[in-house]
Amino acid sequence: MVLDVDADLIARHGAVSEEVARAMAAGARKISGADYGAVSEEVARAMAAGARKISGADYAIATTGIAGPTGGSAEKPVGTVWIAVATPAHTIAICKQCGNDRGQIIERAGAFALSLLRDELNGE
Repeated sequence: MVLDVDADLIARHGAVSEEVARAMAAGARKISGADYGAVSEEVARAMAAGARKISGADYAIATTGIAGPTGGSAEKPVGTVWIAVATPAHTIAICKQCGNDRGQIIERAGAFALSLLRDELNGE
């Protein structure tokens, strides 16, 4: 499971090509300005849709969140994660509070992401 949007890290571990990883990161930066912030529905949707488009995959998952231990705010506390799944028909996004321990947050976000993908594959 990919745990970071760092393009070099993703490419090294073979989860997606370096080109796709860089496009995901660039797409998120392109829309994440003052209007939305990096941890937002818009960024998660853009990352998933961009990964799907550039990779040629039928489905793509993206997450963006605050895994801590610092970086949270009253509006977006540590543990806030936006998860998106891009499908051939649409892109869906959900926000989850995944706890307050970094490892727990990463693990739960991954499980929520795979569950959302499963639901989409099952037409739910």
